[in-house]
Amino acid sequence: MFEAALIADMKSDWRVSSFPTKYKGQPAVFSDQAPENAEIPYIVIRIEKRDYNSISVDGFDVFIDLFDRGPSSADLRECSFNLDVLFDQHSISTPSARYDNIRMYRSRSGLIPDSSNSSILHYNNQYEARAGRKGWMAYI
Repeated sequence: MFEAALIADMKSDWRVSSFPTKYKGQPAVFSDQAPENAEIPYIVIRIEKRDYNSISVDGFDVFIDLFDRGPSSADLRECSFNLDVLFDQHSISTPSARYDNIRMYRSRSGLIPDSSNSSILHYNNQYEARAGRKGWMAYI
């Protein structure tokens, strides 16, 4: 969909890219899941399409998960805030053949409780995104 554009935006923003470690020389920002050998802290982004009752616009839920080692969540909260600065009311340019005029809106964020008592902290930012469908007039 448009994960690559979001990942590029995160990697190019110094406030966000200063949080994760490096993976193969780049900030550790991954689509769907982190590789087994990725070192914490890192960021994982997932996008899920949702029902959106429009022929010209599609809706998406964007999940950005931050992982770090405890005991303090201060770095996670700071990165979460920086993601909001970057993505709330954000317009995305993408060479997508299907979408243009992608807009993101902050939904919610917070620390995800871990019942395993591990030292890994998980913070989740959620956004809503709406994308104009290219060529939607052909569907009428």
